[in-house]
Amino acid sequence: MTHHHPPIDFPMYGLDRTWAGPRWLDLLDGPAGHSVWGIWLGHGRDVARSAGGNWAVVGSFSPDRSAPLRSPGETFEHGLAFDVARVLLGHSRDIRRIEMEADRWESWPTVAWRVDGQVVTARLLVENGPAWAGFTTDVPHVGLVVHGSGLEPDGLSLARVSESSSYHFDAKSPLEYPTAIQASQDAALGR
Repeated sequence: MTHHHPPIDFPMYGLDRTWAGPRWLDLLDGPAGHSVWGIWLGHGRDVARSAGGNWAVVGSFSPDRSAPLRSPGETFEHGLAFDVARVLLGHSRDIRRIEMEADRWESWPTVAWRVDGQVVTARLLVENGPAWAGFTTDVPHVGLVVHGSGLEPDGLSLARVSESSSYHFDAKSPLEYPTAIQASQDAALGR
């Protein structure tokens, strides 16, 4: 079933211009017909995110829009940590394990990311194997989650996406789900 989301009206980020591989719209987080609270942008040749490939998916989240989703007393950081644990450990389908990992986000190791040329601190979660995921709230007006493999998480460089055409969609126009995602992936990967 298709539905429309209004244009994206908060900052979105992706890998910086040094990334030479394909870029696409990966996912929209939000209720049908309403503004999204998160947008995921994909990078690489592997939409399926298989182990051993070089890829990253960058999620940009609006703290204001995601506030109603959080439990009373839950912080924006904990919500992002839950997303990190969910994308990295989701294969386990063990919601208790995901929640326990998210609960200890403050003890996760830190790495430095560059966002628009500025160094920010990110919390990192690594599972067995090459995949990793992390998040930062050190960027104004947005929280960032990155899930990747084959890329070094320490020193990762991200940049604000001002022109979404490099991801094969128009963020300034309403987005039809899932058509916009499929069209973006098809264009990026030559399908």
